[in-house]
Amino acid sequence: PQFERPVINEYNTVGNRIAPPYTSIVKYDLNGPAIKWRIGFGDDPVLAARGITGTGTPALLNGLVVTESGLVFGAGGDNQIRAWDSDSGRQLWTSRFGGNFVGSPLMYETEGRQYLLVPAASAAGRGAAAPPAGLPAEALAKAGAPLGWVAYALPRRQRS
Repeated sequence: PQFERPVINEYNTVGNRIAPPYTSIVKYDLNGPAIKWRIGFGDDPVLAARGITGTGTPALLNGLVVTESGLVFGAGGDNQIRAWDSDSGRQLWTSRFGGNFVGSPLMYETEGRQYLLVPAASAAGRGAAAPPAGLPAEALAKAGAPLGWVAYALPRRQRS
């Protein structure tokens, strides 16, 4: 029988019979083979407002960065950037941002300091009204909509 398929955003739909997690980060042991851990990638804002977390974000198009030191960074589509431990999947850090993260974060180093760089869109969070198309960057910035890139400095490594 026909059933409603609610629209999640302009480009994707999720049927009403699909249960979270909508998106997951999974660590595989290819020697096993086995799944070591699986966590929701971000939180659905509607469910998070009801206290339900670990759902993953529907229709997520963002990527991850995995560092040599075993950190996994990702922007979950819910206006938060997170860091997880690659061995356990445990969340180590989170930061909320006023706009949407889109695309994949990247890492760079300058003068011995490592930085996480995240692309920021000009639209407010999911479910909020997006600024009118065609506004100049100055007008979007005045409206509180972030543009460009946001950089996070990682703590300096302790030398042994």
